[in-house]
Amino acid sequence: GRRDFHEGDIAEWVNTIQINVSGLMQVTAAVLPGMLAGQGGHIVNLGSVAGLSGVRGCAAYVASKHAVHGLSDTLRQEYAGRGIRVSEILPGMVKTEFAKTRFSDADKGDAFYENYGLCLEAEDIARSVLFALEQPPHAVVSQIVIVPDNPG
Repeated sequence: GRRDFHEGDIAEWVNTIQINVSGLMQVTAAVLPGMLAGQGGHIVNLGSVAGLSGVRGCAAYVASKHAVHGLSDTLRQEYAGRGIRVSEILPGMVKTEFAKTRFSDADKGDAFYENYGLCLEAEDIARSVLFALEQPPHAVVSQIVIVPDNPG
């Protein structure tokens, strides 16, 4: 949950880093050899606008998404010209089943998203991914930042 850094739960931090960073690195390491040996490919990483700045009360999540951002940029540079493209999608708040699952309660999940006003939908992110994938081989969409049309 959201809390100041000094009140954080180390086990939650470790879990967040393992899922968002270590998991991404392990999957990437598993697919790259096949891409290099074959016809190349396209890696699309799901970052977050939180990976571009800070978000109070979300230190581990923000740190993990900064890592995704750095890894995506590094991979793009390392594999440029080798038939492997790397894109990063950086969405703002997206309404998914995440909050309902996290709070184990549909009403609490809905209330979570109401605090954010207008939210993106999963389909918005899917269209962004499709846009990145549909570019011709000589063009790489390095990043797509997509946010809800909220004032402020």
